[in-house]
Amino acid sequence: MLAQHGPLTALLDALGVGVAVLNRQRQILFANRALLETFPAGSTEDLLGQRFGEAVGCIHAWDSPGGCGTGTSCET
Repeated sequence: MLAQHGPLTALLDALGVGVAVLNRQRQILFANRALLETFPAGSTEDLLGQRFGEAVGCIHAWDSPGGCGTGTSCET
């Protein structure tokens, strides 16, 4: 839904810094152009649903049975 909102997408792309919109489970719902350029995946569709640590290749992303963001390395 956010990606289909042209003016808001244009604003987030114009920021020049990486922006990700996450849901309550810390899954990526949207990534702006600057953020996409930092990922080898290269498209929002490739990142959708991943937790941020999974997307950036965090070494602790799979440490906990609860998934990325739930382990002791992610407490703060």
